[in-house]
Amino acid sequence: ALPADVVVVSVGVNDAVRGTPPAEFAAELAALVDALRTVAQAAGRDTRVVYAGMPPLGAFPALRWPLPGLLAARARARAGRVPGPGRACRRR
Repeated sequence: ALPADVVVVSVGVNDAVRGTPPAEFAAELAALVDALRTVAQAAGRDTRVVYAGMPPLGAFPALRWPLPGLLAARARARAGRVPGPGRACRRR
């Protein structure tokens, strides 16, 4: 059972690092959200799923050039495929 009213999902850093294509990232996130909702519905819950977004990958002080710029660009490419941070994922 999923005993929660809200599930916060924070994904995408590994996808940006690995270079997962944005469309594939969006499809995998949608599948995750669908699975969470299926479990919640089976438990009789109306759980809201919220996407927390990715951290600002270009601002990590431990990363050396050129990684901050590269990862920030990859994160931006994925951000256009998902709801904005803090926004509920749409129901299908």
